[in-house]
Amino acid sequence: MAKARNGQEQQSGPKTLEALRKAAGRPMTSEERRQQMISFVMGTMGSDSTITRKEVAELLDKQAI
Repeated sequence: MAKARNGQEQQSGPKTLEALRKAAGRPMTSEERRQQMISFVMGTMGSDSTITRKEVAELLDKQAI
């Protein structure tokens, strides 16, 4: 079992594991890839950042990423 950041063991239920297996077995759509990129950018921003998810999406769309 994996350890969480707080040191406790994490457990995933069988339904969650099955959903992960299914998702891993198919290619991502363009929209899923776009949403993942937006989430990645938002997650790497500092907590003091004032940029919004909408602004990130607009910037990525302008760059056609």
